[in-house]
Amino acid sequence: MNGSEMKDVRHALSDAIGRKLTLSEMAKLCGLKDWARRPDGRPGNGRETYREWEDGDGPPGPVAMLLALYAAGLRENHYAGCYETIILDIIRERLDA
Repeated sequence: MNGSEMKDVRHALSDAIGRKLTLSEMAKLCGLKDWARRPDGRPGNGRETYREWEDGDGPPGPVAMLLALYAAGLRENHYAGCYETIILDIIRERLDA
């Protein structure tokens, strides 16, 4: 998954839940911690890490897989005109944690 695809996932999730998800919220959904240190020794920031991935080559494997699973859970039900609710419930629950 590259950065552009990450943006697509964020926008699709935003559309599905009916509000714009911030980079910080996306970092939280991916399990990024603000206290983690970067390889260069600077303090980590989940939001900043997520932004760098979106603006660059994308995330490492485990995060890419998680985002792919979120995206796969957003299959729109064209007959009902809505998104499947299971993945949305999981996302809302993680955001509220």
